[in-house]
Amino acid sequence: MTAGAQPTATPVPARAPVAAPGPLQFTYSPELDSELKARLNQMVIAFNEIGIKHDDKVGDFRTPRQAHIVSSAYNIRERDAIKLDVLQSLNDGKDLDGNIWYQKDWDLPKAKTNAFALAQHEGAKYINGGKVSCAYEGYDKDDEHRRPNVTDVPVSAHTRGKAIDLGGIEWDELGGQWSAEAKLHDSERHRSSRSHAHEADRPRVGAARERPYFSHRGCD
Repeated sequence: MTAGAQPTATPVPARAPVAAPGPLQFTYSPELDSELKARLNQMVIAFNEIGIKHDDKVGDFRTPRQAHIVSSAYNIRERDAIKLDVLQSLNDGKDLDGNIWYQKDWDLPKAKTNAFALAQHEGAKYINGGKVSCAYEGYDKDDEHRRPNVTDVPVSAHTRGKAIDLGGIEWDELGGQWSAEAKLHDSERHRSSRSHAHEADRPRVGAARERPYFSHRGCD
């Protein structure tokens, strides 16, 4: 370095996105984390190689608005965690996104019917067995957009592209402890044959058919 020259930093190479090994098995949202997509895609290829059936679509990215609607609807209709007076306190019965949760003279059963319809409008994947699927929120607890939802519901990893769902997996065909644990978790969740992968999970399915690291949570 010559006198008076300014030191220059060594440029850091940009990290290339993780490519999904093999052909893509689903149509993924562009917002989905690339590493998570690659791992899930690899797992499904392995499922296909050993004849394990599964759904032909995945649930990955949700907008904050979508997550808010489904989570609020779940807590109104399925949990009874949001009371009628909370809905009545909304300005014109609407949240800040303009979704209508209450209208004059509605009783709680009518509000629950409306909540179900709002969730169903976001997609059939949010309804399971005639009930709103359990879901986490789209907005932070101190964000007024969260109303009328309860404050103790976490923000969904789906809104950051850090979670993905795959349903219809034939756990019985896998056998062993994996199958037993998966069926137990699915029973506890009341969401049949659904596997849920988060960014911290590490699915690994190969010749040894080692159990992938999935979380089976009641909500996502």
